[in-house]
Amino acid sequence: LFPHQFEERDVIYGWKTVCRFCFGAGQSDKKGLIQREKASSDNRLKKVLPTSYTVKMKEQVERHITLLEKRLTAGIGAEELEIFSNVLKKMQENMELTEKGAGYG
Repeated sequence: LFPHQFEERDVIYGWKTVCRFCFGAGQSDKKGLIQREKASSDNRLKKVLPTSYTVKMKEQVERHITLLEKRLTAGIGAEELEIFSNVLKKMQENMELTEKGAGYG
């Protein structure tokens, strides 16, 4: 079986990421976000690579995220951030338990 033979709703867990990528790759090609090259080891395979535009966009997003983190955490000490991070992790664990049917409390 090949990823293009599946529809996303029919995908089993192990194929989910592969199939989503395969279905979305055509749109990414059209938008100039990826380029495809033949793989040297096998003519049936293609390498999927980012375009220079995508690399520049990634760098801009990373700079923006870094700046945003600095603004959000200005005036907050390392100990306070550690406590905040631990609380968020516990809340996430609680949500995951709830999703698995553990209920509340």
